[in-house]
Amino acid sequence: MSTDLASYLKGMHSQSVTCNWDVAVTYDQTKINALLADRHAQPGSGMITEIDIRQRVEDRYGEYYQNYQFNLGPPLIQFQSRTSTPTCSLRTQIVSGSIWSSEINDPDTKEDEKQLDPNTYWITISSIPLSALDGNADYVGGGDDTITFPPNDESDRYIVVDIPLVDEEELAVSVDYLDGYDPPYAMKREALVTALKLFFKKETNAFAYTLASINNHKPSSGTLDLVPQAFRFVTYKVSDELSFLTLLVQTKGSSSPGDTKDVQSEWVSNWTIDAKVPPVPSNQSASIIINNSFFLQSFVKPALRSQTTSMTDITINGDIGGIGLQCKWPKQTREKKDYSKGYGDVTTWPQDWKWSELHIPAVEYDPNNGSPLMLTFSHSNGFDKPATLHIYWQYKYKSTWNGVQIKKVWSHTDGPGSWEPKAKECDGSFNTTYTLDKTISLTDLSDEDLSINVDARADEWKPDAVPDAGNGFWGDISAAFGGTAHVGDIPSFVWDTAIGGIGFKFSFGTLRFFSVTNILRKSA
Repeated sequence: MSTDLASYLKGMHSQSVTCNWDVAVTYDQTKINALLADRHAQPGSGMITEIDIRQRVEDRYGEYYQNYQFNLGPPLIQFQSRTSTPTCSLRTQIVSGSIWSSEINDPDTKEDEKQLDPNTYWITISSIPLSALDGNADYVGGGDDTITFPPNDESDRYIVVDIPLVDEEELAVSVDYLDGYDPPYAMKREALVTALKLFFKKETNAFAYTLASINNHKPSSGTLDLVPQAFRFVTYKVSDELSFLTLLVQTKGSSSPGDTKDVQSEWVSNWTIDAKVPPVPSNQSASIIINNSFFLQSFVKPALRSQTTSMTDITINGDIGGIGLQCKWPKQTREKKDYSKGYGDVTTWPQDWKWSELHIPAVEYDPNNGSPLMLTFSHSNGFDKPATLHIYWQYKYKSTWNGVQIKKVWSHTDGPGSWEPKAKECDGSFNTTYTLDKTISLTDLSDEDLSINVDARADEWKPDAVPDAGNGFWGDISAAFGGTAHVGDIPSFVWDTAIGGIGFKFSFGTLRFFSVTNILRKSA
């Protein structure tokens, strides 16, 4: 499987490469597990949930109820892809709790109650298929059949993943405590595992696990703040030593919901068979891939909608691939320009024909008669260099001009002689093409923000003025009003009549929810 830059970029051209989800955020699985473990070890999350278990027991002491009351700390989620079915595990500590027995006929009594040593026991649930995980961003709250780890109340959005526990045959439960520690009989591994399995089988359908709390900034005018709405996990195994975990994200209000049926196998097929590259470039540990159509619909179109008269999706074929947008821009108006040499009184006029006045009338022109605006986001310099945005646009229009040439002649008629003014009017036209060819290095992007302002200045457009055939005055006009008549020089009046380009801005707002620290960690 090729991992070179060109193959990777070409592999991403397919519209379905993200399984039609808006965004695919991919991490090195080993590194994200290490990060999650490190974050989990940090104190102070405040994520505690209480569970109560009552198990009917019959042993040498007779028949009775064994009761457990546990305060469970925040679960550590870890991901595995050692087999063809990717899984995850939850590991949670019993922060505190108590155990007691009660009579069958009087279950509310408490006999032989013991307080548990705090932070001594760990419960691990393994082999949870990733395909069973269903994530959303609407915290509903738990019920009698759901173990809920509540989010931090100070935040206004939550990422909650429901981890179903519906197939007890596949559910692997284990209990750990320090070697050499002698727990009460009911807390020994075999007894507690039996109680937990029965509890999960009969009374629990799911863990509602808050992966993150979101407090998105209020969008400012013209920006787009994306709010995550739904999630799925998939994995991609490159080798026994390297696997990638991907979080598929759908945003609120998305017009195209992502694929959910057989999404794990579809994800592997897309990259193995179609793209022929892994979802992360070689020598990198993570990637963020934005769906082409979603990028166009949610980023580019809203930014341009107020400036264009129409927008049409176009397909880009060939090796480049991808999708594009053809915009129609409103007609533009260039203001009238007037120039005067100011020769003053006739006695100061030249004796040879010189230009005295030049007028460039106002003109309305259509900026759609040249090359369309093209925006190309690229990593062609390599993934170790900043990404670039290449902007190319060209438009042209025809201008007319009219002017006056003057000179003075000496007249001897009826007297000693005097200077007489002479003037002649001239007119013509020229065609000017303006080209913007600019590359912006996206060095200002952080791991979480994507804000790009594209605003072409007048001096960034290259003008090319060509007079109409047979116009013999061009050189003279250039000399008079442009300072030079050299071939290829641009008269100043051509610069002055250039529109500074149609200004356009893309302010994509913040993508703060894409951050590793905000998604894959316990609520904090």
